[in-house]
Amino acid sequence: MKKLFSTLSLLAIFCVAVLAEKQVVALYVPGMECNNCKEKVNNVLAFEKGVRKLSYDVEKRTVTITFEDTKTNVETLQNSLVKYLNYNSEVLSLNGVENNGNHKGHDKNGKHEGCTEDHHNQCPSTCPSKNPKSTSTSEK
Repeated sequence: MKKLFSTLSLLAIFCVAVLAEKQVVALYVPGMECNNCKEKVNNVLAFEKGVRKLSYDVEKRTVTITFEDTKTNVETLQNSLVKYLNYNSEVLSLNGVENNGNHKGHDKNGKHEGCTEDHHNQCPSTCPSKNPKSTSTSEK
């Protein structure tokens, strides 16, 4: 009986591992205005269960997250950004399918909507307008 239970337990673990699918979501994060902000976002998302890879483009204020759908989901990732950083986010694409919804893009001054002068005054040397080639990737 003990062997049967052990065998069934191993089979269940194997089935869950096989059923886990990799998902890739690209989020627009208006609050991620500089490399300092990117590090804050990284510190939140890197510790979420199931997150496997994070790629950033500070200039476009985007983060691309590769995760296991059996351990987390897009809503949980977005909620973590709000809970820990008060950063809202918008889904740009999920598994390569673009969200043709309401991405606001740049205003007439070249800033993404939601960019505040306060933030620029706090860290002007690291803002994307002064450091446009700010992209990076981190993997677990």
